[in-house]
Amino acid sequence: MKKAILDAFRTLDRDLVSIPYRVIPNFESTTPEALASLPLEQKQVLLQKLLPTLDGSCALIAYLENKDLYVAHAGDSRAVLGRRTASGGWEAIDLTRDHQPAYEFELERLRKEHPGEEADVAFARKPGGVIRVLGGFMCSRG
Repeated sequence: MKKAILDAFRTLDRDLVSIPYRVIPNFESTTPEALASLPLEQKQVLLQKLLPTLDGSCALIAYLENKDLYVAHAGDSRAVLGRRTASGGWEAIDLTRDHQPAYEFELERLRKEHPGEEADVAFARKPGGVIRVLGGFMCSRG
């Protein structure tokens, strides 16, 4: 089950990231100037096809098999387990942590994966402001 969930997340990520390579001929060697010189109608078609790569997204999966609970997430969708207490009340237990660069564990992961690129990858829009990914996303794995 763990492998199936991991494979699903990786496949979706790979599919989204590869969209420009599938919709723009010779994407690797295409310059911004070449894209800018395309006819407006062609630009609009490309933009429609590229929009999924520009949106943030979150995913949360919870799968219960017998007494095993599998939880996976990307982004800031949070899994919370409601559990009955001995006194008959309820308690909430966080099963995941949001993937946001405002949290030190996530900012450190970004630093390790993108050494020397912090100013481009995760930065505050204004000094002392909320840290965003690529200038706009609150989620760092969405």
